[in-house]
Amino acid sequence: MYSGVRPASVYNCIYCFRRAPLSSVQPRAVCYPAAMTRLVLRLHFDTANRLGPGKVELLERIAATGSISAAGRAMNMSYRRAWLLVDAMNHTFGAPV
Repeated sequence: MYSGVRPASVYNCIYCFRRAPLSSVQPRAVCYPAAMTRLVLRLHFDTANRLGPGKVELLERIAATGSISAAGRAMNMSYRRAWLLVDAMNHTFGAPV
């Protein structure tokens, strides 16, 4: 029975609402049932500048943690890769994001 308080050791998949121990799920793990349809939005500003779910997730994690480094670690990427993605978004929008 769900008591209203979720233990920190349990991960709820936002796609199929399956509950699994946090240790058994990778941070970016996604479980899609075979018959599930999903919509992915990606904005193409020009040939070199795009904004998709990965960059949006990075921005959300930066907002949650307050750190590019911590957000990158949570997504299993290096600080340099995370910084380059943020820098590309800054250039795309012409202002810091």
